Amino acid sequence: MNSFFVSLGILGSIITFFYICMLLFAHFFANKMIFPAPPTSYENLPNLFFIENKKHGLRVASITLEAKNPKGFLLYCHGNGEDIGDLYPLFLEFQSRGYTILAFDYPGYGLTEGECSEKNCYLSARTTYLWFLENYTISSEEVFVYGRSLGGGSAFYLASEFNLGGLIVEGTFLSTYRVMTRVKLIHRDCFDNLAKLPRIQSPLLVIHGKQDKTVPFRHGEVLFHQYQGMKSKLWLPNASHNDVIEKGGEVYWRCLQEFIQFK
Repeated sequence: MNSFFVSLGILGSIITFFYICMLLFAHFFANKMIFPAPPTSYENLPNLFFIENKKHGLRVASITLEAKNPKGFLLYCHGNGEDIGDLYPLFLEFQSRGYTILAFDYPGYGLTEGECSEKNCYLSARTTYLWFLENYTISSEEVFVYGRSLGGGSAFYLASEFNLGGLIVEGTFLSTYRVMTRVKLIHRDCFDNLAKLPRIQSPLLVIHGKQDKTVPFRHGEVLFHQYQGMKSKLWLPNASHNDVIEKGGEVYWRCLQEFIQFK
């Protein structure tokens, strides 16, 4: 019996050791993995400007593309391995489809200076969102926030703070740590989208590729099923993480239009 308790104590010590190691890794190295900001892809872009948040000393590199008689107003939060220069052709496509779009770079991305972190992603998203409302004289309920991959974290944050026209997420996660651990092992998780769901009142559209190996499909599936409000989904059987729009084609664009028009 004594040997049993000795073994149990050793096992507990091993588990505690590995848990402490995981906490230290998350504290010192997680940001480098979550925000692998590539070198800026642009020096200038059509309609490039900076939105200032003087209180926090922040200048957010942003672009707007306006549609005539817009079907909707989209605020686009991009993924962790790209900037607004990389996505400019996509924004032109949104514009050609009748959407006025505002997109921005997080601190450390593109020409937005500063260090990227969860807090600074939220700050840049909030700064850009408030600018959108003020300068386009639109209400919160007219804005649809689109978050792709990492951008889903900022999109969920805005939806938890404001009553939006709708929240659209593509290839996003329950939380960043749960992409690696599947279950919540650390109390202070990063971009905990699942925890924000109860605070969200806006309609939700979840888009996910079933072949996604970067953010497995189950993340989108759980987010959709856990949300208790008005919601819609688009599951793409042949799409992975970075080819959702390409594989979705007109099905994708029709789903987006129906979601925005329905609201």
